[in-house]
Amino acid sequence: AAVTIAPSLQLGDVDSATLAGATVAITDHVAGEDLLSFAAQAGISGAFNAETGVLTLTGTASLADYQAVLRSVTYANTSDNPSAGAQGLSRTISFTVDDGGAENAASAP
Repeated sequence: AAVTIAPSLQLGDVDSATLAGATVAITDHVAGEDLLSFAAQAGISGAFNAETGVLTLTGTASLADYQAVLRSVTYANTSDNPSAGAQGLSRTISFTVDDGGAENAASAP
């Protein structure tokens, strides 16, 4: 079953009310097993790359809209017998957001 990763995630930006994109990445990803999904939000589209373990979200939208999308991101392992990566069965998920400015790319594990 899918697990919501960060249902209480908070976003803030001192110089911009909008974001241009975000990525959610799985460290120690196992291709063909790990899956990230999200609930659609107006103005934000996204795709999960099963080979790299990265969910890429794009579209200019408000901080509140991106916060809602990022809060909705879920992780699932599609295997009946999950494979261990370098960290065993643990996975680290990191979030990176982009406000489109010259100094962006704030991230948090």
